[in-house]
Amino acid sequence: MNIHILQHLSFETPGMITHWAKENKHTPTFTYLFQAGHTYPKPGEIDMLIILGGPMGVYEENLHPWMKAEKQFIKQCIASDKIVLGICLGAQLLADALGAKVHKHTTFEIGFFPVLKTIAAEKDVIFQKLPEEWMVFHWHGDTFELPEQATLLFKSDGCKNQAFRKGKCIGIQFHPEADQKLILNMVQHTKQELVMKQYVQTEEEIKTQIGLAEKNRSFLYQLLNDIAGL
Repeated sequence: MNIHILQHLSFETPGMITHWAKENKHTPTFTYLFQAGHTYPKPGEIDMLIILGGPMGVYEENLHPWMKAEKQFIKQCIASDKIVLGICLGAQLLADALGAKVHKHTTFEIGFFPVLKTIAAEKDVIFQKLPEEWMVFHWHGDTFELPEQATLLFKSDGCKNQAFRKGKCIGIQFHPEADQKLILNMVQHTKQELVMKQYVQTEEEIKTQIGLAEKNRSFLYQLLNDIAGL
């Protein structure tokens, strides 16, 4: 399978997705949006698109003019019936491409917090094998509305819309791909966002729980295997 990855920051890598792709002999290619002159493949050249996270707002095209072309490419992949997986900012970009509103959330959600499976997820072929209550890593201050005809699959106390699916489009607000290295990179580069709030953990709290990332590897692999089978 040819998997194309949109990466917004040099330090916010695909994490454990890279290892999954290698173990399953998939071929990953990249568009590095943090590099000048980046280009996109033709949708027909790929089988699956993965859109990673970043601190940008979907509504900030004036600050990030390259985002306009990125949004157009995402829409082209959807129209070409490709599998599209969006994570964090990627989920927000996917929701936007599907016509849903993306906006600032009432609070930041940063650290390890549980997400809860919805009743609909129990019947979904991709999400039904995942835990009822899944302790995952978060880092976001925006949220998305649910796209029309999409199904809500996970929620949390801090943010209602944590994961959705519409056909071959899957949006995940949290970071199931985050390994320990990726989490430490995020803390190092964006620790200014670790301010005292209800759903924001301290740097020490995050590092104390960082072993949870590796425990989630099997769940991530199960999820990716099922998504790849669509």
